[in-house]
Parts: sequence; C-alpha cells; structure tokens
Amino acid sequence: IEVPKLTYDEQNRAVDYSRLKNNVLKRARNIISAGGKNERAIDGLFTGVLNQGLLGAADYNHDGYVTFTELGLYVKKNVSEKAKFQYQREQNPQFGSIISDHGESVIAQKKD
Repeated sequence: IEVPKLTYDEQNRAVDYSRLKNNVLKRARNIISAGGKNERAIDGLFTGVLNQGLLGAADYNHDGYVTFTELGLYVKKNVSEKAKFQYQREQNPQFGSIISDHGESVIAQKKD
C-alpha cells in the first residue's frame, strides 16, 4: 500500500488543476480503514468523521473538490485526535492506494 508521507496540515493549499486533471485520469484503487492493526474501533467515530469529510470538511484547499488524499488525511487526523482526547483511546485510520498508477480520485464536490 502506498501511503502519502504528509499530514493533513502539511498539504499545499494552492491548486494545480492541470496536475489534478492528469492524476484523475490515471488508475487508482484507494482504501481507508477505520483503524490500525490490533486497534478496536470506537463505534461510529470513523463513520461520522468520514461523512463530514465527504460533505466538504476534508476540502483542505477550499477548491470545491474533496480528493482521496484530502479525505484520507482528514479522516486520519480527526479520528486519531477525537479518539485520543474524547475517548482516551488509540484509533489511527490507515489509507493509501493499491494497484495504482499514482492516480488521484475526486471523491466529492462540495455543495454550496
């Protein structure tokens, strides 16, 4: 599994639409898990954060699109933080690409 090496807060806010368009045209199979190996997921935490991200909260650069990378980084950050501070537990979602040509997926378009 290929995992991006940056965190949600380290993403670039500038949007290179020609690069995004080229990456969307490449093949990508993306996965997000609710937690890491041997972690017991907190009921509903992952699903709630994932839903918020899909509705637009994961749109880090505010370009109107939620990419898989933005979504994965958003879910990882927010689930991990909420698990730690609200539940005093470890839950660290994992995400990445399998069988990929280094493509990117646009998961959702933000609704205004």
